[in-house]
Amino acid sequence: MTSEKQFEVLATYYLAYADYRLSSLFEDIPEDEKEQYLDSAISHLEKVTEMDLDFAEGWALLGQPPLWDEGNRHDFRHAIRTQIGKCH
Repeated sequence: MTSEKQFEVLATYYLAYADYRLSSLFEDIPEDEKEQYLDSAISHLEKVTEMDLDFAEGWALLGQPPLWDEGNRHDFRHAIRTQIGKCH
């Protein structure tokens, strides 16, 4: 992967992380605004995991509550398998 592509993956991941944190950091924001942050985080994370299938941090964050549901519960397990594979 080129350094430009790595930068794009990391930048997109950190956008997702910022949205994820904003959805839970401020208790007094309206629920619909929280949902917008979560939807944005999910969208960024899906892009990250498409750009780099082995980017475990993206898979792991996508598998965190409240981002996960029954449809993407496998994401956290995928992150673990990705990292275990790199340890050998």
